[in-house]
Amino acid sequence: LTGLAYCACSLLPPGWLATAFASAAKACSGGTWTIAYVYAAEIFPTYIRSVALAGTNQASRLGGIVAPGILYASEQLALPAAAPFAVVGAAALLTAACLGMLPETMGQPQPDSLADLDRLYCKQQTSRTTTSSSSSSSSSSLDTPAAGMERLNKAKGW
Repeated sequence: LTGLAYCACSLLPPGWLATAFASAAKACSGGTWTIAYVYAAEIFPTYIRSVALAGTNQASRLGGIVAPGILYASEQLALPAAAPFAVVGAAALLTAACLGMLPETMGQPQPDSLADLDRLYCKQQTSRTTTSSSSSSSSSSLDTPAAGMERLNKAKGW
C-alpha cells in the first residue's frame, strides 16, 4: 500500500487529495517498518538474529539518509515536484516484489541454525513448484555457522 499511495500522490495535482494520499503513504510506511522489524526477527537463525536485526536497522536508516538527496536532486535537475514521490513509490513497490520471495513464517518454529533456515526456504520453494525434485537438498551440513560459510565459499568457487 505504501508504494501505491506514493505513486498515486505523484500522479495527483497539488491539493487536499494529494495531501491525503501523502499522509496515507506516511502512515503505511511506518506500519511497514514495524512489520519488517518483526519479520526480520522471525526469519533469521537464533545465533545471528541480533546481528541481522542490527543490519536491517542500518539498512532502514539508509533510506533516511538518502531521502533528502532525492529531493535535492529533483530540485537541481528541475524535475516536477511529484518526482520524489514517484521515486520513493517505485522503490517501495520493488521492495514489496522482492519480499514476495521470502518464506512464510506463520505457524513455523523460529530457525535455530542455517539448516533450519534452509529447510524453511526449501519448503517454500517446494510449495511454489509442482516438482518434488527441488525439495531434495542436503542441508545437514549447515548446522554450524562455519559449515554454512564453507558451503557459501564452495558455491562462490573460493
